[in-house]
Amino acid sequence: MKQRRIIPPVYFLISLLLMFLLHYLFPIADIIPRPYNYSGIVFIIVGIIFGATPPRLFIKAKTTLHPFEEPEQLVTEGVYRYSRNPMYLALALVLIGTSLLQGCLSSFFIIPFFVWTITNRFIINEEKKLERRFGGDYLRYKQKVRRWI
Repeated sequence: MKQRRIIPPVYFLISLLLMFLLHYLFPIADIIPRPYNYSGIVFIIVGIIFGATPPRLFIKAKTTLHPFEEPEQLVTEGVYRYSRNPMYLALALVLIGTSLLQGCLSSFFIIPFFVWTITNRFIINEEKKLERRFGGDYLRYKQKVRRWI
């Protein structure tokens, strides 16, 4: 029987839910007043745009989007010139934008846990796979482009 694994968007949704719960149930302090909190909209829009382009690049390269499968191609164009993990970065940007919109300190506590979880549960394993599969090409790419941003 195949083991079911939790995919990154589930961690994102759990983080988003926790942010709302902390904001409404345990608000620590309002640190970003209106209208400055609306700057969060920019982060959310950038996150959505940044996250929308990688799937097309993966389809074009005929490689998998699924973090548990073996990649067929190394994608280094488009947003991958700026971040080795633009889809994860996009999710983090949406979380940052949501925290800014809420303006409450407690919702910001979730972001470091999300980044840590994604890095340790997905990115490190994905990097090992890419290094095994693409060797020097991936190592050169890794030297030029940062993990998150």
